[in-house]
Amino acid sequence: YERTSTGRGDNGKQVRAATLATSDGQPVNPTGAGNAYSGALSALLGTGSDLTEAATIATGVGAAVCEFQNLPPWTWEILERIRDARDEVRESI
Repeated sequence: YERTSTGRGDNGKQVRAATLATSDGQPVNPTGAGNAYSGALSALLGTGSDLTEAATIATGVGAAVCEFQNLPPWTWEILERIRDARDEVRESI
């Protein structure tokens, strides 16, 4: 999925979209991904994360939501997927 986020973290750093872990790299169902991103970003900022860290984790949350027909099961596997997406996005900054 080749869309790039227009969000910018600290010091104008661009935070791009994470690669989706689906068989064809396309979203299964993007419904709710923006809400999940916004909720994660708000929660992380509210608990003291800096903007870049919050945006990279929130991007992982949004990607995970896109990879399922309904909401993903909140398991350790999904949390690891979010971490991997965060790491991928962080490396591109």
